[in-house]
Amino acid sequence: MQRAHSEAPLQQEYFDRYSSGAPINWDIGRPQSAVERLVQSGFFWGRVLDVGCGFGDNARCIAQQSQPKSPIHVVATDFVPKAIEMAKERTNQSDFPNLTYMVLDALKEDEQDDLGQFDFVLDSCLFHGLSDENRQIYIRQLRRWLKPQGIHVQLAWSEKETLDRPRGPRKITKAELQQWFSVDNGWQIQTITDEIIDNIPALMGGRSIAYLSIIQKL
Repeated sequence: MQRAHSEAPLQQEYFDRYSSGAPINWDIGRPQSAVERLVQSGFFWGRVLDVGCGFGDNARCIAQQSQPKSPIHVVATDFVPKAIEMAKERTNQSDFPNLTYMVLDALKEDEQDDLGQFDFVLDSCLFHGLSDENRQIYIRQLRRWLKPQGIHVQLAWSEKETLDRPRGPRKITKAELQQWFSVDNGWQIQTITDEIIDNIPALMGGRSIAYLSIIQKL
């Protein structure tokens, strides 16, 4: 059993760091390598939701993927207004007509009606920062956001990572993923693979061990 955890201090850290203008540990200036590889394989198509998009590096990468049979449109959201402001500043909108940014608290279930449904929902390093209670809310949100047979792509800290951060993300185990995203709960896990989360060099040597999970809504 993992320790009790509240994500509130971590969320406050997000607000503080974005607002201060100081260097941000998770701002690597490019997409996550795991996301780049998916894009290079032609993985995404149709409507894609990037939840917790930060500065939009992953969203811009996906929006550039060529997919002639089902053109891609990306909606990139973050609950920190400053993050969305900075993502827009880094995006030449004329180059990304298929990318929309918006401020959104993913845990507010009464504020999601206008999003519509998506073929894919990307979560790059959001889920592992949530408490158990808020993970349940978030999973309900995923079911609302995804179309039938839609795909959830999750990149999260793995139990195989040896470093502990008391105020930071919680390590995810395969057993937890299999419990939360079981067939009985309306999900089918397609793959759980070992991956790397890219960080700035000063943080954890520039990388941490992660799971990349591909999960289908039934």
